[in-house]
Amino acid sequence: MSRIDVHAHIVPPTFRKALEDAGGDPSGWIIPAWTPELAIEAQDALGVTASVLSVTSPGCLFLDTAGNAKLARECNEYSASVHKAHPTRFSFYANLPCVFSDWDGALKELNYAIDVLGAEGVCIFPQYDGHYLGHSSFIPLWKELSRRKMTVLIHPTLPKGYTPIPEQKYLPCPTFDFPHETTRCVSDIIMSGRRREYSDVNVILCHGGGTIPYLAQRIALTASAPPLGNPQTASEILSEFKTFYYDSALCGTAPQFQLTVDFVPPERLVYGTDHPYAPLPAVKFFTAQIEDGEWKGHDTDSFKRNNAAKLFPRLA
Repeated sequence: MSRIDVHAHIVPPTFRKALEDAGGDPSGWIIPAWTPELAIEAQDALGVTASVLSVTSPGCLFLDTAGNAKLARECNEYSASVHKAHPTRFSFYANLPCVFSDWDGALKELNYAIDVLGAEGVCIFPQYDGHYLGHSSFIPLWKELSRRKMTVLIHPTLPKGYTPIPEQKYLPCPTFDFPHETTRCVSDIIMSGRRREYSDVNVILCHGGGTIPYLAQRIALTASAPPLGNPQTASEILSEFKTFYYDSALCGTAPQFQLTVDFVPPERLVYGTDHPYAPLPAVKFFTAQIEDGEWKGHDTDSFKRNNAAKLFPRLA
């Protein structure tokens, strides 16, 4: 069965230029080449028939308020043009300016991207200006996403105050800090009560949910016990972790994928690549590991396509 890739990236020319003018990707990662033709070649090599595209970290958040709004509009219009040229191969997530400091601008762009351009989801980041998505400032965002019954990709980004360590050039932020940012963000969404209140928002977590499958029990027990005493029980917290969707990008090896399969209900697993920021050879390796493995409780057809098709019916 062919695959739907819920976690693939696009590099609009204006985004590339803005990053390069700002000194490059602040995480230290390269800015990879991207064209529709290169992306389709990668899709064909991986057995992917359709991808949902997003602009990755740092998103449209590294300029001033007006600059971020302009960049988000340009990224969305470029993404829409790619979707229009290849409607069966690409859909896209809306890109937003800062939903913390510029909610009016973010809401305007969300409406335009979905209602005018045809975005099929929204990409947001774990935190904005140091505030994670459970913060009360994001209630208007959650209300709007809930009103629309939206599908959301939470893509990790740099932790607040991150500074590269020069002597650790082989240990970049995306490798280590991104998974932890996902885990902290999702835990915050649950502990704040946002997940329970806005459970009709379909939320996809990148990279197998970061470190959630490994740490969820520890997080739930610590948060619910004295002296912290979150009002939710450990069992309730664990149950809410399992209401998210978990993509397979960069987490396809045993025992990592088996841990995810054991933790996540089969209807909540979706296929993701992280291409082109994850190089094609790496994506092929992880995809082959999943394909070749005998995973207890793993529904291959649902994972490859069916679960994603429910989230993105235009790509079914």
